Amino acid sequence: MEDIGNLIAVHGLVLVFASVLLDQLGIPAPAIPALMVAGAFAADGRLSTTQLFAVGVIATLIANCAWYFAGRHYGNRVIKTLCRVSLTPDTCVGKTQTLFERWGTSALLIANFLPGLSTVAPPLAGAIGVGWFRFLFFSTLGAFLWVGAGLGVGILFKEQIKQLLAMLERMGGCCGSGSRRGLRDLHRIQMVGAASVFLDAAHVAHRRR
Repeated sequence: MEDIGNLIAVHGLVLVFASVLLDQLGIPAPAIPALMVAGAFAADGRLSTTQLFAVGVIATLIANCAWYFAGRHYGNRVIKTLCRVSLTPDTCVGKTQTLFERWGTSALLIANFLPGLSTVAPPLAGAIGVGWFRFLFFSTLGAFLWVGAGLGVGILFKEQIKQLLAMLERMGGCCGSGSRRGLRDLHRIQMVGAASVFLDAAHVAHRRR
């Protein structure tokens, strides 16, 4: 697992930032698996838990604030556009509005944990006139909870995650030991992506139980 370990240790912060930012912007990206894998390596001291946490929270807030201001300026048009490309376009707006009606601004604390709603909640907050400082406060707390949960799971299950990565490394070693350095690097990145997809599928399956 040393090759993948070195790759994650060197580029872990960038991978986490990119995955979280894309995920929160509504672009499919394995943010939770990335946080989990990074948390596993942070548990061994190969990555800084503090830096990972900060990077994850900052990426979340960048996306959330961008959507908030889009909602302030363009109103429900942004929300309807997001819902049209979501997995549940027919119920997207209704679910998000119900969430805000039931929880108020506190809904931002749990929105990131609800697939399909995490991207819609910030622009809806902007569209209905939630104040900027109030939004930022609850959005930051929600980012703390979500990023902390992802890293925490990785720390708790570090051995299982490292075993999976080791298995992928062995599989990769059997397929291309004589390839050039550039192809080896590409293959390592692909294995990290495969691990992320596998962990993402496991995460979804667990939530459906």
